[in-house]
Amino acid sequence: MKKLLILAIVLTLALSLVAAPAVAAAEIYVGPGDSIQAAIDAASPGDTIIVAVGTYTEQLTVNKSVTLISDTGDYRTTGTILTGAMRIRLTDSAGGAIIQGFRFEDITSDVEFVSICVDSITIKANSFKNIISSGGVIILSRWGSVNTAIQDNSFKDITGHAVAMYSGAEDTGWHIIGNKIDGVTGTGNKSGFQLFGLSDSEISNNEISNCSIYAGMLLDGLENVVIADNIIKDTYRKGIQVANSSNVVIENNYITNTNTSQRPDEGAISIYPTATNIQIVNNTLVGNYQGFTVRDKPGVVAPDVHVNFNNIYGNEGFGVGNFAQGGGILDATNNWWGHASGPSGEHGRTNPAGKVVGKGDAVSNNVEWDPWLPQPINLTPHEPVPPGLLHTK
Repeated sequence: MKKLLILAIVLTLALSLVAAPAVAAAEIYVGPGDSIQAAIDAASPGDTIIVAVGTYTEQLTVNKSVTLISDTGDYRTTGTILTGAMRIRLTDSAGGAIIQGFRFEDITSDVEFVSICVDSITIKANSFKNIISSGGVIILSRWGSVNTAIQDNSFKDITGHAVAMYSGAEDTGWHIIGNKIDGVTGTGNKSGFQLFGLSDSEISNNEISNCSIYAGMLLDGLENVVIADNIIKDTYRKGIQVANSSNVVIENNYITNTNTSQRPDEGAISIYPTATNIQIVNNTLVGNYQGFTVRDKPGVVAPDVHVNFNNIYGNEGFGVGNFAQGGGILDATNNWWGHASGPSGEHGRTNPAGKVVGKGDAVSNNVEWDPWLPQPINLTPHEPVPPGLLHTK
């Protein structure tokens, strides 16, 4: 009996040490007339809150790792509309939260996703249309966040930045992918993307057009960032600008009809002289006011800035212009300038008598362009080349 009693006690203790089974994540449904915030408050981390077809106006605070999703999870098919004065605050306990598939329409104030030191936030497959605000649509991370994803969203006719990030600390591991921006107006420097302080991140496969007040991408304080496979067209100022940054690759982008304001030192792609270790490669810069420029700012262009193996042609001003106030020689070798004879202009290809014989885009002083490519790089442009601009002989 003693042995049996001891065995029973041991089994009881063993069973008491077995962890209780994990509670399965729940799905919480919100219908018209219900409160989305009440559902968030009632949810546990890991739960999914599904918002049914209807129109909602709420100021929301997300303070746990929940998925907040429309009925279909895709703005193209959903009838779930968020309107009026919308704001979503993500507190420091909201790491892992997902906001997906909503239509933000006819908003009368800034649409802010304010992230305070929150990691692994996903803003995905939402649309933002007719946003009347001064600040912008997405304002993420004021104090530094890791692994944020802004993916497959649509922005149409807004009066602020489409995606704005102002950080007092570096944000790392961001993925800004597959977004479409059409129509950024307003006043000041409102751009498609305005991102300050970003490292170890990618900005890829986005399409930005009709930025009638400023730039396609305004980028500052980057470190180890890749900007690739984007389409940028029809901007009042530069297409992509990078300042005060290092270790940046800008590749495989298609940029046309930028800097329609014809600012003398701005181009489809522009950098400040303060940018170092910048690789500009395999881009198509066609039909802009200017192709690539180093801005007319203090400093000397860094020797590790390389502009190579791009198709640069049909641009009205310079194909490549180096306007750094301290000079320096910019490496722009091995590019296609729109003609087999190479670049034109007084600093382009001339014969021994000084006559200009290059028939491609012009280059400025302090640009090394020789050798050049006698034919275009075999790139498949994202869009058809503007008529009359491709010269292959």
